[in-house]
Amino acid sequence: MPQRVSNKPVAYVSDENYVALPGVQAECESLNTGAIFLVHSSPTAALYADLPSGPYRVTLAKEGYGSKWVECALGSGDPLQFRLLSDGL
Repeated sequence: MPQRVSNKPVAYVSDENYVALPGVQAECESLNTGAIFLVHSSPTAALYADLPSGPYRVTLAKEGYGSKWVECALGSGDPLQFRLLSDGL
């Protein structure tokens, strides 16, 4: 059965050269409520999620790249751009 996703991305994920990174796992933790949303980037590197607007801690991970976390506002305004650095750097 198809999975329902938001029609608007909250962010995009790329590498250090701005090349799209599909399959990035993201954990979005609401800093207001503590609710956790698990999503992964699409083939176009978009993170689609029905999130309540607000502040989040977003943790990103993909094999071959350094993991990172960032605190940011999601769900309102334009999609954010996250970058992961390859392990080879």
